[in-house]
Amino acid sequence: QREAIALIDRTRLADAPVIVVAGEGWASGVVGIVAGRIKEIYDRPTVVIGLENGVGKGSGRSITGVDLGRAISSARDADLLVAGGGHEMAAGLTVAEAHLPEFTEFLITRLADDVARAMAGRKSLYDGVIGAGAANRAFVDDMARAAPYGPGNPEPIFMLSDLAPIDARPVGVNHLAVTLLAPGGETIRGIAFRAVGERLGDILSTAERVHVLGKLKADEWRGGGAVQLQISDAAIA
Repeated sequence: QREAIALIDRTRLADAPVIVVAGEGWASGVVGIVAGRIKEIYDRPTVVIGLENGVGKGSGRSITGVDLGRAISSARDADLLVAGGGHEMAAGLTVAEAHLPEFTEFLITRLADDVARAMAGRKSLYDGVIGAGAANRAFVDDMARAAPYGPGNPEPIFMLSDLAPIDARPVGVNHLAVTLLAPGGETIRGIAFRAVGERLGDILSTAERVHVLGKLKADEWRGGGAVQLQISDAAIA
């Protein structure tokens, strides 16, 4: 996963409406899991492909409102894939490495308008309200018992209110890391992906107090029981 994310950031693949990322030796048994995680981070339909001996085997995960399976089937019918198919939210494929650039361009062109419409039609909804002090590793581990998440069981989004953003700084390529300080003195670390230069990043960088929406995650980068809020939206308090 880290290798794929580093490649996406380095080559700015997330600037496209669809992310297609491939790597030599990536295990075909885990590309679906990685695609799902990358889709959550960048909020784009994502296809992750493991390459071996000139052949790629991949898996894709989509966002609500974008039929990835139909697009993959169309690419197969256009002879861009050896095999492929799926449903609206997930798909699998086999592709010759030589056809990978053409397949990527096909997928981006095919789905660009659908992605734009899906993004434009969204509302900022949340499942519950939680305080920064309660957003700890024990709570995150308890929530993980509701997994696996998917179209019929979406991952919960929480609102945390009246927080002061401190130490907001760019990380990676256009991501914004921020520490959020609650009125009672509790803090929680947050990350807003691809937020630098966008409305979300501007709010987190300049507002004195904010309400935020996001998904609570175990912080795999820091370890040690740390928790991170993946921020999807914010408003000035």
